[in-house]
Amino acid sequence: MQHTFNLRELYSQQLNLRVASLTGRRGITRGKAGDPPAHSGYKAGHRGFQVSRRALRILLSMQVQHRIPPEEWILASSTQGKPLVLGPELGFHVSIAYAGSICGVATAQHRLVGIDLEPLPGQFDDDFPIYLLSEPETTLVHDCPTLFLRVWTLKEALAKEQGIGLIGDTDSLDTSSYARSPPGRLIDRPDGGTAFHCHFCIGKHRYALALMQGPLLL
Repeated sequence: MQHTFNLRELYSQQLNLRVASLTGRRGITRGKAGDPPAHSGYKAGHRGFQVSRRALRILLSMQVQHRIPPEEWILASSTQGKPLVLGPELGFHVSIAYAGSICGVATAQHRLVGIDLEPLPGQFDDDFPIYLLSEPETTLVHDCPTLFLRVWTLKEALAKEQGIGLIGDTDSLDTSSYARSPPGRLIDRPDGGTAFHCHFCIGKHRYALALMQGPLLL
């Protein structure tokens, strides 16, 4: 069984990400032990929108060593709903994921980024849309069903990074090599980007997390 990080351990990995509660005050980065996890398809609504944008502004401010206060960052959304950073400093890319009563945000400068969260436990079953997986991913999940959420979160994060949907060329979103790598380590990708996956806990609830960063943009 892989090690499950707590938030302090997760943040010690020096990744540009933060986790925020949708139920706590001001989107503080902790969850309530009594909050039941829900599927990540949960609709965050206005509260989730506010909390995630506040978390993004805080993380962006941290990434520039607090030279720019959180309230000065200008955020917008694309026509597809993707969060955008309009200033005051350019070159930043961001991503948001929701899982039940929490959200995760990630930022990167001069790199595309994608984050995904899923509540645990999750399991592979006959209802899962296997057609969305590449052939190597399908083989991996059939051989080891416990890797299902690892593959799925990596795939979702990669799709967010690249700004494409999961339906299409499944081979272009193949994550099997990253899913085979040990959790909790930054994985170098052939294209110059990085991949990361792990489990973490808030209170008694556990989540699968994946983070993808693309190659440096010229």
